[in-house]
Parts: sequence; structure tokens; C-alpha cells
Amino acid sequence: MKISQIAAISDNFVLGLNGKLPWNLPEDLQWFRDWTKGQTVVMGRKTFDSLGKPLPKRDNWVISRLKETKQLEEKFPNVKVFSEVSEVLDHAKAMRLQEIFVIGGGEIYSQFLPYSTRLILTRVQGAIDGDAFYPQWNPAEFREIYSKEGSETSAPYTFKIYSRR
Repeated sequence: MKISQIAAISDNFVLGLNGKLPWNLPEDLQWFRDWTKGQTVVMGRKTFDSLGKPLPKRDNWVISRLKETKQLEEKFPNVKVFSEVSEVLDHAKAMRLQEIFVIGGGEIYSQFLPYSTRLILTRVQGAIDGDAFYPQWNPAEFREIYSKEGSETSAPYTFKIYSRR
């Protein structure tokens, strides 16, 4: 099973600011949709809360230690709640999923990094203010297999895909 992390990050590894993206890049949002549509996405409770609802046309898996979060499964039929990463991995294997996509936040990316086989990153140029960060990974563990410059000019960025060596 592939475990892919998908994120947009700045040069200083910023992911977000006050629960939101600190940039406006519609092409990046389309890139995210194209990769994750019809797939299983895994996120932390804070990321789910920032979205306000499940992402459509995806199975939404939320990791939370809060007991009241279990009510999400009752409220939203395409949401499944887990209390830890190992539960997610066991459930994905039991379902024989081909791939899951980790979509945030920073703590969840860190917890999944040892298991991740692919990083799908939009690298936004520059040091940007933020309060949520992507984990720094060991470049020796991943090799770049794809790179394409973004076409929007509001913030220069590059789409990159890294595969675990």
C-alpha cells in the first residue's frame, strides 16, 4: 500500500496560519483535488475542523483522541474516526487499499512520515509567516521524481513529487 503525503509548503516549511492556507493558489487546489478525488484522505481533527465538513467524493478518515469526535461518524457517513496512526494503517491494510493520502496537519504529517512512500508537495517559494509546519525530512531517504513550475504568479511555486528510496 502506498502512503502519500500531499501538502503545500513554503521554503521555511509553513503549512498554515490560523487554520488557513497562507496563500491563494487555485492551481494547487486543483492539483490536490486531482490527486485525492475518489481516494481515502487522512487528517487530524484540527484539519477536519478547519475544513468544516468532509471533503466530497473522498473517504475522510480523522485521527482524534477526543471521544466526542466519534459523533462525526454519525453525522457524516463518509467519515471514519481513529485514535492513532496504527489503527489507520491496520484498517487500510484490512480494506486492501492501494493508497491513502495524508492531508494534514503538521503533527499528522510527522506521525506518518516514517511510513510514507511518497511526498506530493507544492513548494511555495519564500519564507512565509505561519503557525503550522510540515516536518523536515531527510533528503537522503527520498528522491525527486517529478518537478513542474506552477503557472500562477501571485506566489512562485513548484509541484514536486518525491519517492522513498
